[in-house]
Amino acid sequence: MEPLIWCICPTTDKYRDFLPRAIESFRAQSYGYKRLLVWDTSEGNTPYIGQSPLISHRLPAEIAHTVGGLRNDAIESIIHEADYIAHFDVDDVSSPDRLSVQLAHIQKTGKLLTGFYNMPLHDAKNEKTWIYANEDHRYALGTSLFYRREAWERVKFPDQTPEDNKWRKDVGLDNCESQSCFRSDGSPIMVQTVHGGNASARIYPSSARYSPATAEQSRIVREMLK
Repeated sequence: MEPLIWCICPTTDKYRDFLPRAIESFRAQSYGYKRLLVWDTSEGNTPYIGQSPLISHRLPAEIAHTVGGLRNDAIESIIHEADYIAHFDVDDVSSPDRLSVQLAHIQKTGKLLTGFYNMPLHDAKNEKTWIYANEDHRYALGTSLFYRREAWERVKFPDQTPEDNKWRKDVGLDNCESQSCFRSDGSPIMVQTVHGGNASARIYPSSARYSPATAEQSRIVREMLK
């Protein structure tokens, strides 16, 4: 029996333009035993296009005020079913093998937590792509987190925005082993869209860990984001 992976996708009114793309990215995943939870904090239960037996759409009765709180509420609603949990944020695009790649890696390492320590970030406003890379492979970009149910059962997300760095440290750096977002041919497994409303202001190029993408990398990213 394959383990069940629950993908958590928080959204609200101002991000609805991204939602159809995120749903299609989920549906395209080659891994079969998966579910997507769209955790909608819009005002009113606004319907969206893309209903599927694999997708749950839930509007919390009481809306948390931080990303950490939202994640906890969403995970609490599905934790009894999940073997693994993947962040599937509404402004990201994942290649079809993302879940399979991350599942294989976490099973190989035996760690509680994995993710990508590098990733392309596409600035939608200025049409520029940057590559973020962290030399510490115990680090994982929050948008790429993939973890065993036990990790969240041990430690809930802090009630703050952003929430992922503190949570990862609370789970324990030695419980995390990340991998590269780039395949051997240079193509990425994930792309994050930078649009001005991201949870962390530090997502914009602000240190030596950010470098401009090459022309070829930029071309590939644009193809993924179509």
